[in-house]
Amino acid sequence: MKMTTLYGIFLIVVIVVGGVGFYAGTAFAPEKIVEKEVKPPRTIKLGTTMSVTGKYSPSVERWTALTKEFVKMVNERGGIYVAEYKTRLPIEIVVYDDKSVPETSAEMIERLITVDKVDFLVGPDWSPIGFAASVPAEKNKVPIVMANVLSLDIYKRGYKWIFGTPIPCAERWEEYYFPMIMAQTPKPKTIAFMTEDLLYCQDVRKFSKLFAEQYGLTIVADEVFPSGIKDATAMLVKIKPLNPDIVHICAYEEATIVIARQMKELDINPKDFHSIMGTGKAYEGLGKLGEYLGGTTQWIPGSPQLVPYIDYAELLKRADCDVFKYTWTTSRMSSYLIMLQAIENAGTLDRAKVRDVLATMTFNTPIGHVKFKDDGLARNPAFPGQWIKGKFVVVGPEAAATGKLVYPRPTWAQIEKG
Repeated sequence: MKMTTLYGIFLIVVIVVGGVGFYAGTAFAPEKIVEKEVKPPRTIKLGTTMSVTGKYSPSVERWTALTKEFVKMVNERGGIYVAEYKTRLPIEIVVYDDKSVPETSAEMIERLITVDKVDFLVGPDWSPIGFAASVPAEKNKVPIVMANVLSLDIYKRGYKWIFGTPIPCAERWEEYYFPMIMAQTPKPKTIAFMTEDLLYCQDVRKFSKLFAEQYGLTIVADEVFPSGIKDATAMLVKIKPLNPDIVHICAYEEATIVIARQMKELDINPKDFHSIMGTGKAYEGLGKLGEYLGGTTQWIPGSPQLVPYIDYAELLKRADCDVFKYTWTTSRMSSYLIMLQAIENAGTLDRAKVRDVLATMTFNTPIGHVKFKDDGLARNPAFPGQWIKGKFVVVGPEAAATGKLVYPRPTWAQIEKG
């Protein structure tokens, strides 16, 4: 297939050693290596797909720049030491746009393995994408550290070559939220769940309901709605007379925005309004109504650095990436960091040996230590927070909090007045 045809079908980003070349939809000739330079025996070639376009793209707008800067920073320090070669090897990452389509991601993963000849795979994100992408990785026995892929069904298939570092995982997503909210005065008594009919949303709902019951909350509503919902009125009309103390949304930003606006129209005013995707994108989409929206963050700026190879805060700064706006950034970067640590500790580019390290080692990441369970899934919690005066304030647990939860939250009318 001609390259011009490929560019017409796929947006291709290739991040090359040392940041020398950068391809994004148009072909550029690679810069020639000066004869006096010593060429390393090879590079460490990683491959990934990223939702540069399509429905998931708003969450990844800065990730192309972030990946480019990541490669540059790792290579500025000389790359990764690989004992097999008795030297440090520079890295490169080949990125294809999966267009937010699972089948496209699977095709691109197959291409990365068979055509681009990558050594290992990192990413992709989102459970539907990961479900499809993990199949060619497992079939070809290429280790893959997926990022924001948390649906439990993906890890129940007995695969041996797939690993996932979603932060948080479904089981622990709200581990810090419920004890924090139950410490408020007056103590909440009731909760209403509203869940988008997606794999990961359903998983988070399942464990959030268990937490709610464990802490003594009465579940007065448990509504599931189709993805892409434009009108939540029918559900909200049922919830309004129940007057829940907490409205808990398991849904993407678009659904969160729809529900919040219609809650305002129907004058439904819970003491706490919390969305698992209460991100900067949701806050921006709601405008004034985004104030006091609850959400979750993976990483707190200023937290102790456990990160090898790079300065994480500096990486975010260089790429102009706000982790509160692009909430799932830290999981994506952790997938890169974990794979590089596995390679260095294995001391080889042998896939089976790197896979064995992934299965047994404890890794350092921006969110702390990560260790994969037998099913390949890492299980780490995240931090609950609230948008207050345009900033995301971490409100739990106490040791990590950067501020205090506003509870009970103001009414929609009060928020709108400012």
